[in-house]
Amino acid sequence: MITAKLWFPFLTVSLLIATSPRAAAQPARAGAASARVDELVEHYRRARQIPGIAVAVARNGVVIKAKGYGVANLELSAPVNPRTLFGLGSISKQFTATAIMQLVEEGRVRLDDPIIRYVDSLPPHWAAITVRQLLTHTSGLPEEKWLPTFVEFDRHEYRQLDVLRTIIADSLDSAPGAKWAYRNSGFRLLGMIIERASGESYWTWLDRRIFAPLGMTATRSSDPKTIIPNRAKGYGRERGRIVNREAVTESAAFSEGALMSSVIDLARWDSSLYRPTFLSQTSLDQMWTPVTLTDGRTEPYGFGWALGPTNGLRTVSHGGSLPGFTTMLSRYVATGLTVIVLTNAEWSGPARLAGAIAGLYDPALAPRPDSAIADPHAEFSAGLRGVVEGLARGELDRARFAPGAADDWSAEAVRETARLIGRLGGVRRLDLVQRDEYPGVVVRRYRVRLDRGDLEVTVVADRAGLYQTLSVEEAVLSR
Repeated sequence: MITAKLWFPFLTVSLLIATSPRAAAQPARAGAASARVDELVEHYRRARQIPGIAVAVARNGVVIKAKGYGVANLELSAPVNPRTLFGLGSISKQFTATAIMQLVEEGRVRLDDPIIRYVDSLPPHWAAITVRQLLTHTSGLPEEKWLPTFVEFDRHEYRQLDVLRTIIADSLDSAPGAKWAYRNSGFRLLGMIIERASGESYWTWLDRRIFAPLGMTATRSSDPKTIIPNRAKGYGRERGRIVNREAVTESAAFSEGALMSSVIDLARWDSSLYRPTFLSQTSLDQMWTPVTLTDGRTEPYGFGWALGPTNGLRTVSHGGSLPGFTTMLSRYVATGLTVIVLTNAEWSGPARLAGAIAGLYDPALAPRPDSAIADPHAEFSAGLRGVVEGLARGELDRARFAPGAADDWSAEAVRETARLIGRLGGVRRLDLVQRDEYPGVVVRRYRVRLDRGDLEVTVVADRAGLYQTLSVEEAVLSR
């Protein structure tokens, strides 16, 4: 733990402070929370069959816990530790946004400039898009398409403009500034702008201007061919079994998500945000301000940061995913607590785990139980209950799935789910707790109450009601 090195230079002060009962209670409470975190994370990891998890917790920029759980590599049984490197995915976006703001402060980029000032060969209908709109996901750009020539996401290097050409002929999804829609394509363009405005590669700029000054010596780009010490192996699921995922190339995910880091390095990053030296406080405040759309509405997103709140308390955070990895960095600004969770599993749900960990240190942040919401399609939910009850008997109603969508449900996966439900008892009730619509699909999340515990069931269905994916997990966390 980083905090260990703080005790020796200040041993005399530590002994004096310890005479205060109130001061002594603080580490005692932190120690109790730390033990509960160990129990929570390990239970969650085993229940979800997650190979490895690394966690760091910091208070006002000082690490109070950093620990690894499980393994970084299933084949070698190499344990996770606080210095294990994980693919960050979209946590990378806050570093891209920071680099842009450094260039803004130096007068080399202006937020309200059109992007065509910095990137050549863009189509005329992108002319009204500004740098600010890329940062806030309000550009109206469509999402980049990995066409058949780009299927080797993890093995080949790409020219950034070639990736963007997959959407250059498409119309904008909305007028620039009119609507918020998360787009990786916008952050790819920001990386190109950084290179054009700085005269350096994106990676060189980040290392020279952010990572090296902060002592983030392990943080770097992903590269499948380079030998990278302490790198975790990433894992996915196919046909009910855990499978290897290859590391992505730095040009594939580029400025939208190709960074690798450890919880120790990210804790250094978090600490620097309390005492900014690489950016002014004015710039940081701007990055953490909700975007205002052209009609005056705001959205809870700044420049590369999602904006809370958590139980009414201000939070700035971002999650990430790459093939084999899912991650979360949550800064609970109102209480000075930061929780970082890095995992080498695509299915891990680190945002909810981070929230549960935060609640162990600050009860005001504890996740609240999901409440049932109005169910506009009760017949769909009734059918899903029938599927869950069938799984309890070791049967899967494959007619409910779109063609090929049930392939991940191998016979062994059905048997494992039957054993899980059998351990928790019979189905008592099923409640819809979240429903989101996306182009062509509806995502529904349910809490299923059983005799001796709960399940969390998530189903993605097309407009005809056929399942695209179905996941059934034990509800380990409190929410």
